[in-house]
Amino acid sequence: MNYRRWAFALAAAVTAAATIDPIVERLSNAGLFGAGIFTDHSYADVLPALGAGILCSFIFVALAILRLLGSRGLVARWLAVPARELDPISVRRMLPVIFALQVGVLFVIETAEQYFVYGHLLGGTLWLGAPAPISLGLHFIGCILISFTLSRALRSCAYRVVAIVRRVLQCIIVLGIDPHSTPRAPFVELVHVFEPLLNHPRVRPPPLPAA
Repeated sequence: MNYRRWAFALAAAVTAAATIDPIVERLSNAGLFGAGIFTDHSYADVLPALGAGILCSFIFVALAILRLLGSRGLVARWLAVPARELDPISVRRMLPVIFALQVGVLFVIETAEQYFVYGHLLGGTLWLGAPAPISLGLHFIGCILISFTLSRALRSCAYRVVAIVRRVLQCIIVLGIDPHSTPRAPFVELVHVFEPLLNHPRVRPPPLPAA
């Protein structure tokens, strides 16, 4: 896999792990899977994991934008129609890799959470959040749903970013503004407005009206 596919695989795996893990733990804590202890009763790992998933998603979108722009000059790349289409990501073929990464991410974030929250590891299969077959089954369902949804959303985001910036640059050129020029500061224009007063500082003000 190239860098863009690895970025997508990580984004999907981390996002799926961070999304499905609290759902599985809530179901376990509600007693849906029996009276056993299946969780560590903590959700401290959810927000950091979601943040990592968002970061991986941003990296994927950035790589996708570079792919769309091709190899032209900077302004020409933004103004031109994308030089190439994004080759579709075969989510079905990548599912085994994404799911393996997701299980690995789940183990890492749950183990780290136990260490930082309780000061030691709780051991066993508490990192799964439920009986192993149920937890892995729910996580696999989440892996499928989130991977396909994220693939569409991120690819669409990359196309939209290119389209929006290209539209802005086209408007700048229509207005006659050179995108390579350095914009003038607003106070320079104000100086020209008050230039007559600055050139004739000795002009007396009009007399005050008589009382």
